[in-house]
Amino acid sequence: MSYHLIFALNLEQQGSQIFYNPEAFVGNPVVISVPEVKKLIDYLIPKLKLVAVVEKEAAKITSKGKKPSTDKTKISESNLDSEQDKSQTNIFLREVTAEAYVGKVKDLDKIYLEELCTGIATYLTNNVSKISAETLLSMEINPIFSGLREIIDLRNYLLNFVKNPNDKKKYREGYIYIMNV
Repeated sequence: MSYHLIFALNLEQQGSQIFYNPEAFVGNPVVISVPEVKKLIDYLIPKLKLVAVVEKEAAKITSKGKKPSTDKTKISESNLDSEQDKSQTNIFLREVTAEAYVGKVKDLDKIYLEELCTGIATYLTNNVSKISAETLLSMEINPIFSGLREIIDLRNYLLNFVKNPNDKKKYREGYIYIMNV
């Protein structure tokens, strides 16, 4: 199981649902699968809102009416029910394609970001110190290199989209989007 982090400039939302729109996303997703790095993301998840991701085109309209019947008694009962159903509005049924955790960048707590950066720095210093001339070509060190790659990708994600340099003010209104895959 892994997390996929991606940045969205705008999301079309309806209650606790968002509509999938590939044009809203910026860049490639950052994949986080190393358990120690996932713990850093686990700290972020409670600060975000859980939403259902749905395909907008897949929405189907249905009413609460009964299926037609050939039996005359059932038809008259069905007609009575349909009188009640006329006052009800149509229901939109949408197939949920995924769940995601979403939050506006501008709503992120600066204290949390400092703690996250501290966690990233701690991970870097602890794991880089494990690499030596003797262990460099060892297969046992592969998880460390995988984690370092993910940490660097996470750092670049935060730098590009969350840190928000002055030339990227449009990102301030964007969303952090995390999917549990």
